[in-house]
This record gives sequence, structure tokens and C-alpha cells, in this order.
Amino acid sequence: MEKIANQLITWYKGKKRDLPWRKNRSPYRVWISEIILQQTKVQQGKRYFNDFIQLFPDVNQLAMASQTEVLKAWEGLGYYSRARNLHATAKHISENLKGVFPTEHQEILQLKGIGKYTAGAIMSFAWNKPYPAIDGNTIRVITRLFKIETAGHLTSTYKHIDSLIREMYLYSHPKELNEAIIELGALVCTPTNPQCTSCPLHGECIARQTGSIGQIPKTISKRKPKERHLHFIIIKGINHTIYIEQRNKKDIWNGLYTPYLIEEELDEISEKTLILNLAKEGIKPDTILKKENKIHKLTHQTLHIHIWETKTKSEHQNFIPMKEVQNYPTPKPFIDLFKKIEN
Repeated sequence: MEKIANQLITWYKGKKRDLPWRKNRSPYRVWISEIILQQTKVQQGKRYFNDFIQLFPDVNQLAMASQTEVLKAWEGLGYYSRARNLHATAKHISENLKGVFPTEHQEILQLKGIGKYTAGAIMSFAWNKPYPAIDGNTIRVITRLFKIETAGHLTSTYKHIDSLIREMYLYSHPKELNEAIIELGALVCTPTNPQCTSCPLHGECIARQTGSIGQIPKTISKRKPKERHLHFIIIKGINHTIYIEQRNKKDIWNGLYTPYLIEEELDEISEKTLILNLAKEGIKPDTILKKENKIHKLTHQTLHIHIWETKTKSEHQNFIPMKEVQNYPTPKPFIDLFKKIEN
């Protein structure tokens, strides 16, 4: 274990990337970066992190922002419940904890939207406390290194990995060791085509020695995603306005703004059905034209998005000037679409 820890730290010091969240390891910055990195790859994550920190430089600034402002800053990342959790937790810390981030592991775990990995990352990266930060990279590195053949998502596997990393803490700082393991998984011990010859642990890796790198970590087959057909109608009003509505159901894109939506089980829908639905809103449309179809894949859902377009002279409180549509947080499938409409 001492040899492994020393080799990891030496490699990390020479190969670590220059990333913005590593320059100042405050608990707030660690928290924000880790939630963002759960959503996207590092290269895109850097831009989102820098922009987010510029808008909300500390937990109190984030707490004072409106939910719409937070969702707009998160726009394009997906899993918007995480952005709402960030906002709710910031409010709790600001209002109930006097703006001071908790320092105890169990207290951090009780914060909304923070699980074992993020709590471990905050404890180790911000305060160098001996708590493993076990993400997909960590699972891959440790299961291959010690040839752990149980599935990575199992509690028993997690506990096994946790105990092995804690043994290494006897010979290294938790912060550096956790970062080194994660970095190795991101740069060398990748899911496919790992660079074993460049790995500082190639001599100790049991999976490499036994030719089982490709079988570890063990995975289980994913459930088939739910298929949904969403018919969105772009409604252009008088005086260069457009209809948008805020989603407020416990469903995807809660709190975001989209065109008028009708959901059907099938991909086909009649113009009559569209007109009848719009009539419920007091909107009388001109001819409704089918514009395009697109597929948007989420973790457990495949969205078949059907785009329709119409014009109307009817009035409705949901019409806004087209030039203002970019001010509203929007799901990823509509970001470019609204840009085209605005222009």
C-alpha cells in the first residue's frame, strides 16, 4: 500500500491538469465544481464553473439569486434538479448556518443534493480529511488494481474500495491521494483503451497481470429507456412575440421554459388535436406546420421531440418579446431553436 500510494502521488504531481477549481479549494468551490462535473466532461465543465463562480462567487450570492437566474446559469447541463438543489442548499447555509459551510461529514451528507461522493470530495479536497471520494474513476482504478470482481454499484464493492483507500491514507495526504486516483482514472485508466503502459501502477495492477482489464469493473445491463413523444408548438404572436410556458410539474425540465407542449403516446398527431388544445388557452392559430423531428436522450428516457409552428393574433399572458427569450432558462433541445427565432 505504501508503494502504491507513493507512486500515485509522484505521478499526480507530474501529470495533474491545471483546472480552475484546484486553484482555491474552498468548500463552496469544491461543491460547485463536483456537482457540475457530475453533469459534463472537464473541458465543458471548466467554462460552466468559471461562469457560475463569476455570477455567484460565494454561497450567500448564490442564496440571494432567483431560481430562474440559477437555472439560466445551469442551462445546457441537464439534470436541472441538481441546480435547484444547489440553490436550496445555498439558501439553507446562508439563512440557517450564517453562511458557514458545515465541517462535519454527517452534516454535509444531510444537505440537499449531496451524496457520499460529493461529501467525501468536500471533506478531503477542502480540508484534507480522510474521507474517500468514490466516483466512477475511483471505482474503475481500484477494482482493476485489486481485481475486485463484484459489480461497481454494489454497497459491498463500495465498502471494499473505501477500506482499501483508507489503508493508503497511512502513507499519504487524503486530498492528494483522492485527486491522484480520480486523475488516473480520467487520463490513463479509462473505461476503454486504458493506457496501461503509461500507468504508474502497471506493475501492481492485478487485472492487468491476469488479462482481465476489459472485464473490470463488472457492470449490469441498463434498463430500457422510456419512450416519450412530445409535440411542441412554436406560437408566434403579434409585435414579434413568442409563446413560452414554464414547466412546474415533477417531471423533466421543471422550472424551465419551453414552447407550448402536448404529449401523446404516438408520434402522429392531427392538426385538429393541436387546434383543440390551443383553444383551451384561448389561442386561435393560423395554419399549423410541421417543422422538424429530433431525438433527445436522457439517462432513463428517450424523447421524440416534434416541432410545430404557427402564428396567431390571439393574446395571452405567456407571450413575450422574441428578443427576450434568451433571458429565460431553456432545455437543451430548444437553446439553438430559440436563438434562430430571435435572429
